[in-house]
Amino acid sequence: MGYEDIFRSAIAGILSPQFESMKLNVTHQAWIGDDGEGADAFAAPVVRRALVDRTVKQLHTANGTLVTTLATMTWLDPIPATTPNAGKTRAGAIDPRDIFTLPDGATAPIVQAGGFADSATAEPFVNDTILGTVVHGS
Repeated sequence: MGYEDIFRSAIAGILSPQFESMKLNVTHQAWIGDDGEGADAFAAPVVRRALVDRTVKQLHTANGTLVTTLATMTWLDPIPATTPNAGKTRAGAIDPRDIFTLPDGATAPIVQAGGFADSATAEPFVNDTILGTVVHGS
């Protein structure tokens, strides 16, 4: 058993259950391509459980864009891959074009997503997704 297996087991067996009462229901609409008329198309909404931090702050993304955050969501449970439409490619289990809606109905574009990568799956052990708005930059 490698360290990745131990880490994965600890998240699934200890961390996620311990924080269950603190998680909120967040609706996830995964981008799957376009509708054939140029508009984005999304898979059916799925409710996922996440730790949600509503602290509003400004931060710089990896490309230097200044954003104001609406929420940071931490996913302790794996997010399964979504199959896009033929000829389309997603960036991962969480794609920058996905839509997340918080329990109060608030939503904003994904400005950053990622986490400490699992070498076996190339997906993060724990996904962090930040919703926000661009203040300055691209």
